[in-house]
Amino acid sequence: MKNAALFFIVPFLFGVVYSGTVTLTGACTQQSGNGLVIFNLSNSGNSTASAISVILNLPWHNNFENYSAGSIDPGQALRFNAMISAPQSNGSYVSYFDVDYSQSSSEFSAVFPCLLKYGSNAPNNITLSYQIHSSGYDYTVNVYAHNIGASAINDNISLILPSGFSYSSPKYVRLTISPFTTANASFQLSSAVEGSYSGAIVSNYNSDGINYAAMTGISIVSTASSGNGYNFIDLFYAFLIIVILLMLMLILRAIIIKKSKS
Repeated sequence: MKNAALFFIVPFLFGVVYSGTVTLTGACTQQSGNGLVIFNLSNSGNSTASAISVILNLPWHNNFENYSAGSIDPGQALRFNAMISAPQSNGSYVSYFDVDYSQSSSEFSAVFPCLLKYGSNAPNNITLSYQIHSSGYDYTVNVYAHNIGASAINDNISLILPSGFSYSSPKYVRLTISPFTTANASFQLSSAVEGSYSGAIVSNYNSDGINYAAMTGISIVSTASSGNGYNFIDLFYAFLIIVILLMLMLILRAIIIKKSKS
C-alpha cells in the first residue's frame, strides 16, 4: 500500500511543475462608413494572459493607438473598439494589432493582421505563397509573389511578425513583377526563444492612385521546440522530485526492514 501511495504523489507533483499554455486568437471587423474597427481577442489555452497591451498599427498613421486590459482567463474574450481615420488614397491596406501580455513571470508578444478596405476596390493582382527553411532559431522565409494581371507591378513585400524577431536581411523587398510571372523575395531572421509564432506576408503596391494590399498567413515553428509542453526548467524540477521520492522510498524501506528485524 505504501508503494501505491507514491504513485498517486508523482502525477500530482508533475501537475504542479507542468507549464500552462496561453493560446490567443484575434479577429478584426471593419464597420463601413463610420471608421470603426472592432478587434476581438480570446484565450483558448489553459492559463491566464495578464497585463495585456494592444497596439493598432496602421500603414498610413504613425501615431499608433494603444489599448490596455487586465487579463484574459481561459475561455474568456475581450473586445477593443478602434475609431480610425481613413487614408488619403482609396484601396486596401494591411494593418495589424500588436498584443503584448504576461504569463507567470514571462512576457510574450503576438500579432494579428487585418485587411482594411476604403472606397472602390479593384481585385488585387498579386497572390502569395512561401517556404520556410529553419535551423534552430534561425529562419529563411522565401516568398513567391505571382502577378496574375496583364500589367507589370512594382510590389513591396514584407512580413508581419511579433517583435521578438530580428532581421539580418532588409525588412522590405521591392520587386518588379512582369505580367503572369512570379518573383521571389527572401528574408533572413531569427527569434530569441523557441516557440510557435503566427503572422502574415504582405504585398502592397499603388496603381493609378489606388492602393492594393494582399496578405497570407504564416506560421513559424522553431526546430528546437520539443512541442511536449515542458521546458528545460520543468524537466529539471521533475527529475529532482523523482530523485527525492526515490530517496524517501529507500528510507521508508530501510525503516520497515529495521522494524521487522527488531
